[in-house]
Amino acid sequence: MKQGEIRETVFSFTNHTQEDITIAMCSACDCMTLDWTALPIKPGQSGKITAVFDSTKKDIGEKVNDYINVILENTHPGTDVPVIFELNYKALITN
Repeated sequence: MKQGEIRETVFSFTNHTQEDITIAMCSACDCMTLDWTALPIKPGQSGKITAVFDSTKKDIGEKVNDYINVILENTHPGTDVPVIFELNYKALITN
């Protein structure tokens, strides 16, 4: 992508579990802003995470290989450990 561009990507997903899931938090580097479905997502329903990447904060020629951390309010069965997963993204900044 060209330096100075701002791109939006929407990651859509479906809840294939037997219980509601709720996203507690999403985080990424300072070059990205995030928004996500805040309500509980019922089994069979879909949610989304919207990521807006701002390339003005990166140098020309820089290879971006980063991730978005997604933490659910849900825990792994039988534990108090939250469910965490990553969304990977890559970009090459050009002029």
